[in-house]
Parts: sequence; structure tokens; C-alpha cells
Amino acid sequence: MSKPKRLTKKQRKRLGKYILEIARWLELRDWTFQLMHDPLKERWALAKVTPTYGRKLATIEFCAGFADLSPEVQRNTVVHELVHCHFDPACSIMRHGLTKTAIRQRTYDVLWESYTQQVEFAVDGLASALARHLPLPKI
Repeated sequence: MSKPKRLTKKQRKRLGKYILEIARWLELRDWTFQLMHDPLKERWALAKVTPTYGRKLATIEFCAGFADLSPEVQRNTVVHELVHCHFDPACSIMRHGLTKTAIRQRTYDVLWESYTQQVEFAVDGLASALARHLPLPKI
């Protein structure tokens, strides 16, 4: 079995343009997205978005072999990661607003795990509903 290929420079450029196009559709025009060069380290995920605390700036990483996925899977993945940005303010409150003085660490850990699971379900549902109405990528 051959090793999944990294995105070429040309593919990265197309993907970057596609991310910006979808961001406009999703009303994220005021966000800046940085497409990371190296493939995502987590082997279980197709992509990962990391918003910067207090800013409308996020990095996006994609798995090795992302270009080999179907355009439908690519589209759903991009939409999923961008929808996360709309949830970032609520996630930031949970991450940074609840201090150790407010609740105990163990309580926070249980609350955070439950909260992030529910956010993931919401993001995934919205991404699936929205993606089918958006253009397919040509990576």
C-alpha cells in the first residue's frame, strides 16, 4: 500500500482559494485562515481547525492524502472545519472563562468533554446540511 501524498503547491493554492470561497458563503469573511504546510499529525482526522484566542484567525491542517478524497468528502470536511469558527466564542468561554477558582479541575474536565462532544455533533449536523448547497472543490 502506497503512502498518502502530501498536497502539492498547486493543490494547496487551489484549496486555499476554496477555503476562502466557502468562508464567504458561511459569513466568515472577516476571518483569516492559514493553511498549514505539513499534514495533520492526528491519523484519525481528515482536518483540524485551530482558532486563535481573541482573534478571527485560524489555522487549518489537512490529512495526508486529502487530495485523494472525493470532492464531496473534501467539501464536507472544509465546511465542517469552518463551521467550528462560528462556535469558537462559546468554546472560548468554556476554555478560558471557567477558571480553577470557579470550579474544580475534575468538574471542568467532565464539563469540557461533554460540551465539546455536543459542539461536534452540532457542527457535523450543520456542515452536512450546508455542504450539499455549496460548490464542490477542484483540488
